[in-house]
Amino acid sequence: MKVSTFSHKGKFVCNFCFGRNCRVEDWKRAINPCIKGLHSNFIGEDLIATARLSNRKIQEFDMLNQLKALKCGAVFNLEEPGEHPLCGDGLVSDEIGFSYDPEIINNAGIAYFNCFW
Repeated sequence: MKVSTFSHKGKFVCNFCFGRNCRVEDWKRAINPCIKGLHSNFIGEDLIATARLSNRKIQEFDMLNQLKALKCGAVFNLEEPGEHPLCGDGLVSDEIGFSYDPEIINNAGIAYFNCFW
């Protein structure tokens, strides 16, 4: 599927997500998500695919403890810094470039890798 973009206030918004009401980040649209509060599914026995985290979701749904209960040893982020700045909860800051602070994950004892493609 080709994802096109449009500009809003100098930032690009993808036509796939439509900004704040991003259907990809809406966990309630997921069928039987494995992490409450996050559009997520198991892929095999040892891998979970998810929509991106956000600081709000991490706190509101106690996601770090959910990840630990699932024996999650690492988070591999495939998002480029600054990507989708207006989707879902948006970015924490332009400096961090993501909707969550990766240090929160590292501080919880879960390894964090940024491998954007």
